[in-house]
Amino acid sequence: MRIGRIKIIIASIFLLGVTACSPEIKKIEQPQTSEKVQLTKAQSVGQTFTARYDGLDGIEININPKVVNDGKVTLHLKKDPQDDSDLATSEIPISRFSRPANYKLKFEPQQHSLNQDYYISFVMEGDSVLSLGIAAGDAYHNGA
Repeated sequence: MRIGRIKIIIASIFLLGVTACSPEIKKIEQPQTSEKVQLTKAQSVGQTFTARYDGLDGIEININPKVVNDGKVTLHLKKDPQDDSDLATSEIPISRFSRPANYKLKFEPQQHSLNQDYYISFVMEGDSVLSLGIAAGDAYHNGA
């Protein structure tokens, strides 16, 4: 009976250690993308949002490549749409968009991002056409 307790304690400590060492929290705030918006070099696409955790370090977005040529997509993270300066940026070559999928654009972690409002915009350089997944405001967890 004593050996059984020891095994349970060791297994519990092991499981606690494994779950406590997760390097990244991934929170899906918009579980569906019912609509699409085109991203071309002639326009940018942006969205405001509130971060729910400290250490915001990227945005994952559904991208469907329509026309893939040379160029890149740049994500700009700002405090609000009127800001001239970026808090962080991330670039990804358009050649990485080989198929419709969710792609993560990573940037420098924002240490005190908990409950902070942000604005992201996507800008494309090149002659490609990408379709970005979007949804109505009521598709977001915890409100629009």
